[in-house]
Amino acid sequence: MKKIAEEEIENVDYQSKEEIYSTVIRSGKRTYFLDVKSSHMSEPYLTITESKRKADKYTGEYTYAKSKIVIQKEDLRIFELGIRRVIDFLDKNHIKKEQLSDKKDSKSVTTDTLYSEIFGQDE
Repeated sequence: MKKIAEEEIENVDYQSKEEIYSTVIRSGKRTYFLDVKSSHMSEPYLTITESKRKADKYTGEYTYAKSKIVIQKEDLRIFELGIRRVIDFLDKNHIKKEQLSDKKDSKSVTTDTLYSEIFGQDE
């Protein structure tokens, strides 16, 4: 995996109730925003936004395409374990683009599976 330089990650603290904390990760044409926000019920949640710079093929002007995922606080630990599984898999397998269609090693991540991994027992 690519080693991340400190200057590629920027932490920002927010005092507003809506946006509590933000980390910005810059990676080439992509920028990732990890934002902790507060719901109307004062429950924290995480939004991960990918912003990708694209040049318009006709005008040459740059635009930004954004994708967003929201992860509720109660799902953060299982999401983290799922991400760790993927990172471990990629670290061990060094997959090349042409091998992707042949690779069918998929593990479903459920709350029960991850609860068992975290605590060594069933819910």
